[in-house]
Amino acid sequence: DRIGEAKASGNLGNTLKILGRFEEAIVCCQRHLDISREQGDKVGEARALYNIGNVYHAKGKQLSWSMANVPGDLPEEDKEPLQKATDFYERNLSLVKELGDRAAQGRAYGNLGNTHYLLGNF
Repeated sequence: DRIGEAKASGNLGNTLKILGRFEEAIVCCQRHLDISREQGDKVGEARALYNIGNVYHAKGKQLSWSMANVPGDLPEEDKEPLQKATDFYERNLSLVKELGDRAAQGRAYGNLGNTHYLLGNF
C-alpha cells in the first residue's frame, strides 16, 4: 500500500543518513513526504518533514566538524544545509502544532535550537 511505501522510503532515508549518503537520503525522505501528502497522511507528512530536516542537519553538522570550533564560523555554502534543516524543522513544527502533538513539538524545538547553535544564531 502507499502508506507502507511512504514509511519504507522514510526508513531507507534514515538509514542512508546514518551512512552519510545525504543526497540519496533526501530523495527517499522527499518520496515519503510526497506520498504522505498524496494520501492526506498528516502524521506521515510531519515525520517526513522532520526526517528531511534531520538529513540536512546531519550534513551541516558533518561540514561544521571539519571546519570550525566556533559555532557559526562556517563558509556560507557550508551553512546552507543547516539553513535548510531550519526550514524543514519549522514546517514540521507548524504541522505538529496543528496536530496537537506536544512530544513532536518538543523534538522540533530542540532540533531548531541545535541547528541555530551551529549557525551561530544565539
